Amino acid sequence: CMPQSAMVFVPPTDAYAQASAAAQARPDAAPDDLRGAGADTPAATPAMTTLYGHAIGPLSTAYYLDAFDRLDGSGRSTVGWNWAAALCTLNWLIYRRLWNAALVYLAAAEGLALIVFGLGRPLLDWPAPVEWGVIGAFVLASIVVPGWYGNGLMYAEVRKRIDRALTASATVAEAGERFRQVDGATREFYG
Repeated sequence: CMPQSAMVFVPPTDAYAQASAAAQARPDAAPDDLRGAGADTPAATPAMTTLYGHAIGPLSTAYYLDAFDRLDGSGRSTVGWNWAAALCTLNWLIYRRLWNAALVYLAAAEGLALIVFGLGRPLLDWPAPVEWGVIGAFVLASIVVPGWYGNGLMYAEVRKRIDRALTASATVAEAGERFRQVDGATREFYG
């Protein structure tokens, strides 16, 4: 179990406070007009829930909205299990457009495999049961780590996407339209 001090919390940004205030005031309010208006839980507002939904995409939206609501409510990034991230890690990262994490995952998996099996095998001359144990630990780690931290990774990335969309938009509705355009392009690509 990871110590709580090592967990990452992404604090709400001004854009989230603006979107929350905009949703409470009126749906087409300009975020720049609402600077300084704060909110405790940005996901509780209909506008933020809609933006979360657009940023997540069409698949498993309800699951991620529930997970994000828990993450917003806890005040810190908590560990939760994500089966898609655990069992189909690279495919999940690519589908969710988590490009940096996909590159890190590939580099880490390839680098560890190269070090352990490329250098370790000839230099250490391990017996077969030890090699199988190392392979098992390697596979287990490549499943458990993404499974535990997948929701937190997705949450941090979705918040960044929403922040960028709100910063680049004059209204909350315009930010939602930006996500709808990306969703349409993604659906065309994936068929």
